[in-house]
Order: sequence, then C-alpha cells, then structure tokens
Amino acid sequence: ISRPMPCPVLLGTVKGGGLSALLHRYTIEKKVAKVEKVLKKGSYTSGAYPVFFF
Repeated sequence: ISRPMPCPVLLGTVKGGGLSALLHRYTIEKKVAKVEKVLKKGSYTSGAYPVFFF
C-alpha cells in the first residue's frame, strides 16, 4: 500500500527560476528521480550538503 508522505506545512511557490524553483516544483509533484537529479547539480561545500544559489 502506497501512502503519501506527510507534510506538516503548506507548500507555497518559489518566484523566479533556477535550480531552487525546479527543486520546489518537483518536490510538490513528488517526482523523486527529478529531485535527486536537481540535488546532484548543487554546489558541494566541504563534502557536506549541496548549496543552491538564489
């Protein structure tokens, strides 16, 4: 049985474009493969987490 992931907050919109807007849209649409692809395009700092520039 597939159940949706709970989200405790309402998701708004991201004005503008770029990777951050794509990441937001794909997250809302639950497109996991595309979210992973966008995350791989982030700039890594010190091998920690991807950083997105707005």
